[in-house]
Amino acid sequence: EDEGIFKNLDPRSQVLLKMFGLCVCYSANIGGMATLIGTMPNIVLSSMVAEMSKTSLVTFTNWLAFSLPVTVLTLAGAYLWMCILVFGFRNTLTCRPVISDQELKLITETVKEEYRRLGSIRFNEVIVLVHFLILVVLWLTRDLGTVPGWSSLFQNRFVSDGSAAIAVATSLFIFPEHRPNVLFFRRKGDDSPSSSTPSILNWKQTCRKLPWGVLFLTGGGIALTEAAKISGLSKIIASNLTFIQHLPMWTAGLVVTVVTSLVTEVTSNTVVVLLLLPILKDIAVTLAMNPMYLMLPATLASSLAFMLPVATPPNALVFSYGDLKSMDMIKSGAVLNVIGVVVIVLAMNTWGFAIYDLGNFPAWAVPAAITGETTNFSVNSTTSSNFTTVAK
Repeated sequence: EDEGIFKNLDPRSQVLLKMFGLCVCYSANIGGMATLIGTMPNIVLSSMVAEMSKTSLVTFTNWLAFSLPVTVLTLAGAYLWMCILVFGFRNTLTCRPVISDQELKLITETVKEEYRRLGSIRFNEVIVLVHFLILVVLWLTRDLGTVPGWSSLFQNRFVSDGSAAIAVATSLFIFPEHRPNVLFFRRKGDDSPSSSTPSILNWKQTCRKLPWGVLFLTGGGIALTEAAKISGLSKIIASNLTFIQHLPMWTAGLVVTVVTSLVTEVTSNTVVVLLLLPILKDIAVTLAMNPMYLMLPATLASSLAFMLPVATPPNALVFSYGDLKSMDMIKSGAVLNVIGVVVIVLAMNTWGFAIYDLGNFPAWAVPAAITGETTNFSVNSTTSSNFTTVAK
């Protein structure tokens, strides 16, 4: 039925409908980069770095400060490019109207009608919104960097961003789904006897809807990463990729960003970062780079999956409606990949450099076997020179 409606549309409306679908999946992919919980690769990076450094090096706050500008700039570039595809270069730059006043009025009325159909906000929606806002505040204030956050009240590493999430989620198992007629929740003039009401979350519902596959995928990937490290496979791969030691530091970051953005088109972004991050860490140590300089762009680039339907679930979902062809995604997504790569490289060499102190080689990156024996840790002179130049 939907396919028949699409075929009955005029060519301009068909193009517009396609672009609306692409905008939804592209913005979902780009928006996931903004926060630490936006997409699985961000969480994987935070967990791996915490395990390597034995401290919360990547926090919700510093990630937001680093990645939010990346998201805004990439979204702005994506919006401009999608407008050019739909309305043309000249109409986009001159902001020339492409619909009549009557069409604009019809669109406005349609949006208003859909909004009215949503109804008023319900009690359980208010409770979830308040819990979400509390969670965001807890994430932002857990570790403020220069100023101690609330986590300083506990022993080192006793709490993490996950602790706040679990605490808030547990509260949703207690709060009722509907407004109860007890205490201050009781409406004025309501004299009905108190009665029980189900909680917003229950264990059966949670077990049914929790994405267990993601947990198994992440756990399996971490186990595979540990096996590659213990067996020496990651070091062998890293030693064969040291050709980048002859490149300037920013070029090495560019190569990593481009390669990751291409690989993630055909592979799950979670799997990509689980396999790449330990290898990139070993490469960076070999070249006396701060490992974060290679790990950060790889993590962000894994979200630049714009060209193929299989790249991410949002792409596949939009493609499943049947209005799009693979070539539609390739034509629009190729330019978005370029925009994303440029923004990430820019971020890494400007504000990212300051936020994560990428100009210094951290003590946690030195292999345990040579800790305390830094005189035996040889550094390629060319790489060291490149690194020092960029750091300045």
